[in-house]
Amino acid sequence: MLNKANKILVSLIVVFFLFLTHAPIATSNEKLVEVTAYALNVRAAPSVRSPINGHLSKGDQLTVVPVSKYWAEIMYGNETKGYISTKHVRVLEQENAKYDSSLRVLISIGGAVFIVVVVIATYNRRQRGYKDRETVEVKSQKLTATVQNVAQESGILGGVEGIRNDVHDFPLVKVVRVIDGDTVIVSSSWRQTKIRLDSIDCPEDGQPWGNIATSGLIKLIGGKRVRIQVYGNDHYGRQLATIYVQEKSGTDWINVNEQMVVKGHAWVMRKYYEHLPKYRRDKLNQLEKWARNKRVGLWRTSNPVPPWLWRHGQGPV
Repeated sequence: MLNKANKILVSLIVVFFLFLTHAPIATSNEKLVEVTAYALNVRAAPSVRSPINGHLSKGDQLTVVPVSKYWAEIMYGNETKGYISTKHVRVLEQENAKYDSSLRVLISIGGAVFIVVVVIATYNRRQRGYKDRETVEVKSQKLTATVQNVAQESGILGGVEGIRNDVHDFPLVKVVRVIDGDTVIVSSSWRQTKIRLDSIDCPEDGQPWGNIATSGLIKLIGGKRVRIQVYGNDHYGRQLATIYVQEKSGTDWINVNEQMVVKGHAWVMRKYYEHLPKYRRDKLNQLEKWARNKRVGLWRTSNPVPPWLWRHGQGPV
């Protein structure tokens, strides 16, 4: 049970947030707009010279975020980010007002409930002391140590700690387009670069499993901010790189190249991975072997053909 002081505090918090439901709040710069032109191009960047990603028709309604006086940013479809000219749309202010009112109520009620729960939990914790917390921390440390030991012994974790500490030094870019299972386009400060995932090779477009591999990469990094470890350029001018994406928890970075192998979307290109440290090469080989043995992804298909043979018209091996 709460004491008298805590009861008064909770009551004041509830009254404050109920008052907030009737007070104006700052809204985001998102706007609901309607297309006024008969056809409106969706471009990859805010410039009439940038590639066209798609088209909108007169009467289409969508949410945009202005990026300049003449351009606004949108989400076109479910994956591709685009930009449209603001000359050919009109703002639907009344719709925004409805959304802002609903948002105000939800934020206020949610905030009141959250703070009340925090107050009650804090009081109860003080009453019980910190014995339970210390017990949980000890168990958590033991569990983490056990998992790390098992991973080290199995050879799957080798060398991860060193890379994890260096990831924050790699350039941070945004994935604007996934071309296929091992090629993406990223942007940084309005400059776009084509990236080829290093040391792996995915099935080509038109090759069995090619579309599935592309979808797998979209699911991992489509539209996300990633870090890239660049090794140089290939003979097509693409940057060869290992891509890292942050986990949902935000506590760790995932090696995307390795994930494509372990999910059965790619082969290891042993002919072109000698620049990697030995433990990185060993790990890629172990992951591919595991995917083969477990018949994960493309390995459950009959006679999968490596892309480098498919490109030269050779059949199953």
